[in-house]
Amino acid sequence: ARFTWADPEWSGDRVAVAEDGTVVVTIGAADVAEVSLVNTAVPALGSLTVTKSVTGDGAARSATTVFPVTLTWTDLLGEQQTRDIELVAGDPVILTDLPLGTEVSVEEHSTTLADKVRWVGAEWSTDGENVTVSTESGSPVAVITVTGEPGAAAALTLQNTLVVDPDLAVTGADATMVWTLAGIALLAILIGLVLQRRRRTHA
Repeated sequence: ARFTWADPEWSGDRVAVAEDGTVVVTIGAADVAEVSLVNTAVPALGSLTVTKSVTGDGAARSATTVFPVTLTWTDLLGEQQTRDIELVAGDPVILTDLPLGTEVSVEEHSTTLADKVRWVGAEWSTDGENVTVSTESGSPVAVITVTGEPGAAAALTLQNTLVVDPDLAVTGADATMVWTLAGIALLAILIGLVLQRRRRTHA
């Protein structure tokens, strides 16, 4: 991970800190002076713009589908950090304060798709020279590293292939419509049979 050092913090009864950062410690004869120095590492931070795109014959049905994504990494203190974002096709999301020079795991989670639409795979890519992407073809997980000077900006694209699968079970509103139409058709058949039976009886 990239980081810079903050201004050193000196303390002690006989410590004098000048404006230029130099320190003078006054020690008398047969005296002991206690001096404390604290150095703080400040992580170098940048930003990452994540853009979602969908392709395939199921893309038109998924224009407003929300795809959840989680980013995780380990900070300078060894603690895990997590960011959750929601992506919609064509609507970029900018993450700020992303640590430079640190491996960040990016994972796309499952979501509810339109009826008969099936998720085929994910493709991670970038056009930037200051970000590396490590992943397997079709995998919903990628490991990225953004480099550069503090304030550097990088971009990442996540593309999903969505296809229409007629063999998928019908769910939701479409299922309700199917059952409604089936009920109407069944009722019409029963009425027809009753009328036909009455005609035969009168004959």
